[in-house]
Amino acid sequence: MKLTNIILNERPGPRQKVLNIKDLTFDLIKSMFPDIGQGYGSSVAFPNPDDSSRSVSSEQDLESWKAETTKRHGNINIKIDTEAAYWWDKIQVLDDKFRADKEKYTAGKAAWLDKERAAGRNSGLD
Repeated sequence: MKLTNIILNERPGPRQKVLNIKDLTFDLIKSMFPDIGQGYGSSVAFPNPDDSSRSVSSEQDLESWKAETTKRHGNINIKIDTEAAYWWDKIQVLDDKFRADKEKYTAGKAAWLDKERAAGRNSGLD
């Protein structure tokens, strides 16, 4: 039995792990989310700093997300929480600059929506 299976699958309590992005592997993700890559809807959402997420269901998806995220934010820490209440909280980036970029983008989007509403236009995003 692999050590990751013993650590992640057989220990009592919540299934959480914090690690550096360079140490994040698809095997680790698959050990924590065994259904990943098993067909439609079997993916895990990885956050982007623009308030979107990347659907990861393969090693290629993960490596692409890691490369893009590392290019923008460097060697950051990731929190994996298989028991998070919401799908968007299962993978979290623990980096102040990443979170600030996300907050800045969200604030900009909110300001634009407020201007549209004030002008009497409906953007279709409400």
